[in-house]
Amino acid sequence: MSRLISRYLKEPHVGGHPYTVHKGNIRHRNALQTVIPDRYFTLFIVLILLLGITGCSVGSGEAAATPPSTDAPAEPTEETVAEELTAEVAETTETRTITDALGREVTIPTNPQRVVVLSEIDLDSLLALGIVPVGAPNGRGQMTLPSYLLPLIEGKTTSIGGLGEPNLETILTLQPDVIIYSDPYGPLAEKIPDLEQIAPVVVPYVDNGDWHWKTVFLAVAEVMEKSAEAEAWMHTYDAQAAALGAHLTDDLRQVSIVRWMADGPRILLSNAFSSQVLSDIGFVRPDYQLDLAGTHPVHTDVISMEEVNLVDADIVFAGGLNPEGDVTMQEALQNPLVQTLSAVQSQRLFTVDGLAWSSTGGPTAAMQLLADVEKALNQIAETPVVDVPVSPLPRTITDTDGNEIVIEDDSRIIALEGPVAEIVYALGAGDRLIATDVSSTYPEVATQLPQVGYVRQLSAEPLLALDPTLIITTDQAGPPEVIEQLRESGVPIAMFASASSVEESYALIRNIAQTLGLVTEGEAIIVQMEADLAEAAALLAQVETTPRVLFIYARGVDTVMGGGLGTGVDVMLALAGAENAITEFEGYQPLAAESAVAAAPDAYLLFTSGLESVGGAEGLLQIPGLAQTPAGENERVFSMDGLLLTGFGPRMGQALIELIYLLYPELQ
Repeated sequence: MSRLISRYLKEPHVGGHPYTVHKGNIRHRNALQTVIPDRYFTLFIVLILLLGITGCSVGSGEAAATPPSTDAPAEPTEETVAEELTAEVAETTETRTITDALGREVTIPTNPQRVVVLSEIDLDSLLALGIVPVGAPNGRGQMTLPSYLLPLIEGKTTSIGGLGEPNLETILTLQPDVIIYSDPYGPLAEKIPDLEQIAPVVVPYVDNGDWHWKTVFLAVAEVMEKSAEAEAWMHTYDAQAAALGAHLTDDLRQVSIVRWMADGPRILLSNAFSSQVLSDIGFVRPDYQLDLAGTHPVHTDVISMEEVNLVDADIVFAGGLNPEGDVTMQEALQNPLVQTLSAVQSQRLFTVDGLAWSSTGGPTAAMQLLADVEKALNQIAETPVVDVPVSPLPRTITDTDGNEIVIEDDSRIIALEGPVAEIVYALGAGDRLIATDVSSTYPEVATQLPQVGYVRQLSAEPLLALDPTLIITTDQAGPPEVIEQLRESGVPIAMFASASSVEESYALIRNIAQTLGLVTEGEAIIVQMEADLAEAAALLAQVETTPRVLFIYARGVDTVMGGGLGTGVDVMLALAGAENAITEFEGYQPLAAESAVAAAPDAYLLFTSGLESVGGAEGLLQIPGLAQTPAGENERVFSMDGLLLTGFGPRMGQALIELIYLLYPELQ
């Protein structure tokens, strides 16, 4: 998934904002001063003292008649009261310092528990990560939050005012650990100094004309140290968007989004968020033949009802912006000008939630749009062709040995081998996994599951102790006696041929998709892979050189081996238009200095972990012979993640693109 995120951040419309993180410890001055600004602190203490004096005057008559003690302590000072009030709650808190999108270094608690958000998209992003903030805006002006967000926070989150109109007193009472504010409109920038008097303020994203909801989501996830969860979510989103796109035809490609305003016969065309989601599916915006302003990516273009025929398209999504209901929109749909649209005549105009489609977006809103598109495509097809329900259980599949395997329960799955786990996650079934093996390093969330050893050196007991209902693996699993022991236990084992080519990768994806009853999702993954491979082919068409590449498998300076023919790296080098510098043997053999010099490679390629094991590029070139080659003399040493480079899973096309950019500097 890191490749997917990298791709999002490299797109022209996506602005990534890296974070610099430092961890340490600080001691709060005291709990009260953590949440009460200095300029209000004196007033707060005075109020406490006044309340204490008032409380003495309203006690029982007997107590009131008792003369004050002559031993009474000296009049308390502001400092002594503060110390007494906070002595019990002062604590050492682990913190980290991040550099936010404004370039500000902000120190926040590690794993903050009480979060206030100031924008709709920040709220949506937190909810998708499983975090409910203690405070959030209630919408724009008198408008409440969209219906897709309200049920998720009702009774759990305090309203801190409207968007752009935060109530500082309310935020103060919530005692937040951190305040998060990302907003393409940017109306609160001047209020940050006041907010900083309450709690640290982090601005994960600033709109510089390149607004994209995915960028905001990933930035918020990084602030909350939830990047792994965001990666897993993005896997699911990408798979579902691709599944929908797989069913688009040439006569169902152009799309318009129109929203009818509640205050008159005006039409707003699609904004950035909804356009981005539809673009992910594969829709394109038609040439409206209109002189549109387009002054801001999150603003919408407004046209008159008389121009509605100019926004005609293969399919039209229409939503009302009247918070009281869709009356205005429904009335607009009856307008004779609207009735002339070909989308209306072909019954391809669909009503949607105008607030969800016109918001600044976020993960929850994006899923709402995918659901609306799925419903529309199913109605057009008259029979469900998108997101086909999971095939009913029991299912019968055929494994790599031709055995028929009956699957009666797939709720507790163990995935053995990295590409298998990656495919399961890409299919959106990661929530069914209960364990993986140590080679399953992607997505990162997979590493947080229990690990049951290495796929080639398994033991039956740890696997069976987890009470799995299904094991999915490849023919790399072993040893054979353990596999036989697992089969005798009665747990279904879906074992398929491992992949080391494009077609074998497609076959493995289809086999696992069929095993899980997710055939449509599997085809969507393959569609995306085909697009990635086509992009790689287009890149290769721009180069004229054929670099000689020596792949080195290293596990420390004492274990340095050269990769010959027939390896996974050999296949990837060929696909990247490169020549393997070693052709004298197959597989891996110890690399002698003379062999390296004779191979005369133009570049060295290693797994990232292997390069780290020898001390990086500098350490590698200290190994005898490696500096005396064109690659060594020019210091052309490259590395890639091992599972990405040789996994032959859903990211195969992305790995090939990355490899091509490494080997051909003229493409940079």
